[in-house]
Amino acid sequence: MRSTADSGPHAARPRRTKRLVIGLTTAGLGALGIAAVPSSASAATFNDEGSTHFFVVPAGVTALTVDAVGGAGGNGPLAGGQAAEVQATVSVTPGQTVYVHVAANGSYGTGGGAANGGGASQTAASGGGASDIRVGTDDLAHRVLVAGGGGGSGNTKQGAVGDAGAAGGDGLQSYCAGGGGGSSAAQPGTLVAGGAGGTGCTFYGAGTAGTLGVGGQGSYSPEGNVTGGGGGGGYYGGGGGNPYSGGAGGSSYVEPSATGVSTSLAPLGSTPSVTFVSVTFGQSIAFTSTAPANPVAGSSYLATASNGGSSAPLTFSTTSATCTVTDNGDDTATVHFTHLGGCTIAVDQAGDANFTAAPQQTQSMSVAQGSQTVAFTSTPPAPAVGGSYLVTGTGGNTANPVTFSSASSTCTVTDHGDSTATVDFVHVGDCSVKADQAGNADYTPAAQQTQTMIVGQAAQSIGFTSASPVGPKVGASYLVTATGGASTSPVTFSSTSTSCTVTDHGDDTATVEFIHAGACVVAANQAGSSDYTAAAQQTQSVTVVRATQTIRFPKLKAMRLHHANQALRATATSLLRVHYVTKTPRTCSVVRGKVHARHRGTCTIAAAQAGNSDYSGAATVKRSLKITR
Repeated sequence: MRSTADSGPHAARPRRTKRLVIGLTTAGLGALGIAAVPSSASAATFNDEGSTHFFVVPAGVTALTVDAVGGAGGNGPLAGGQAAEVQATVSVTPGQTVYVHVAANGSYGTGGGAANGGGASQTAASGGGASDIRVGTDDLAHRVLVAGGGGGSGNTKQGAVGDAGAAGGDGLQSYCAGGGGGSSAAQPGTLVAGGAGGTGCTFYGAGTAGTLGVGGQGSYSPEGNVTGGGGGGGYYGGGGGNPYSGGAGGSSYVEPSATGVSTSLAPLGSTPSVTFVSVTFGQSIAFTSTAPANPVAGSSYLATASNGGSSAPLTFSTTSATCTVTDNGDDTATVHFTHLGGCTIAVDQAGDANFTAAPQQTQSMSVAQGSQTVAFTSTPPAPAVGGSYLVTGTGGNTANPVTFSSASSTCTVTDHGDSTATVDFVHVGDCSVKADQAGNADYTPAAQQTQTMIVGQAAQSIGFTSASPVGPKVGASYLVTATGGASTSPVTFSSTSTSCTVTDHGDDTATVEFIHAGACVVAANQAGSSDYTAAAQQTQSVTVVRATQTIRFPKLKAMRLHHANQALRATATSLLRVHYVTKTPRTCSVVRGKVHARHRGTCTIAAAQAGNSDYSGAATVKRSLKITR
């Protein structure tokens, strides 16, 4: 059995390539106080199995990015369990001591356990130890990152070996099934407890359970001189195997505040190690521009600041309602003062691979009230009644638009809410238009401005703008429209015949409903005033024709002689009454709108609607049913 100790995938383990710590020189590592530095003073990989190192976090360093590989379980007849590889960035504080513990791979037939928690085995393979880093104090309670070890192989090939975080096998299952009691596989360590040891039966003992940081011991059986594999070390160790089984793997762990966490099985042949991939420094930023002493609403200010050192740009922002910030993307920003009151702007700089985010810096100012004026930007016409004019203006710095109103009864003003308005000239005489702009907490109201015009008299006429429909049918409708003169009176519509009705909408439109066949005449009128004569009446004629109709006749159900009559439920789209006739009088008849069964056979009923002056006759619809005894 001992001859297999150096076989399997973990037998020849090449050392992992060492990686440099970004930003640290040889002198810098010396300043860290690193003890037992690996072969190159500038290397950041510790891969001497079973070793312990420490260093003090230097000023400015706030985070460490770590890649740790645990120890593989020892090989035997089966390959030892694979170790875990854990990568993460953990927070540190300058002046703290960081302790580095490098695992050892398990071994075969040595009787002891691997360094840093690998479970022991008397004659088989021990579990691999765990690699970890500890911050502040060198004890298990201060571990912030743990890469668990794999379980060790037993003396036989009958019980599988557990990788880091996985259970072992149960090589005693067939032995114990015949009456010697049950057996079970060793269980992996978790984040809250060690894994249970693999159990034997009456003839065989059980492996011990894993504990905090340590894998369980494999069970030994004098019968056959066989021993289970040891459990892997970890945050909690895996359980030791029963005499014919491999040990379970230990658990891995990363503190909850860590970022960039990745946990996987280490590649076969990996050397236990702890690599410091990079360090992260703190940074600070500061405003380099002086805030204006007395900014007023409507003014602006170019803010600048010094860069802290990361590759991320400075970003400017504000949460104040009194100002807005436009980040220019070049470590500057334009601050616009929009309201009276306190304005606070902030500058931030995100971190990158080498720097944490800079503490936010702020700058505060007090914004004072401003003034505003308005002015007309449109030239008034020489208007007549019925004409219109688009008046425009410009205002001050508030967000309020310039608003317009009429100062006399000779014109009306429709304000559009966007510093424009339509002036409609409605009467003869002088028309004055007023322009205003409201103030707010930041600006006083603008002084009112006026514009005056003399309105002359005008005539008016109306005309239809909708084409009359050709041959409309009873039940149809039509939207009639017309344009009138420039007076304020709308064009009104009415019906001069009984074949249609007119519903006037009061907005130069009306709905014409065609209710009977015949001639329909629609009249359009517009009243006059002191400024306009009444418009000549205009008419529009339409010939209304009869509407078509259809019958809906639901299917009839089969009937039996001497049973109740079946109701007929046909309907016409005209809502006129439907008439029924039997086409098979020997087998059935129609009695008061119901089918009466007379003899066996097929009964056919016809539904008809002859129409009237407004509806043409509908096509006859037939329905058939079977009459049985």
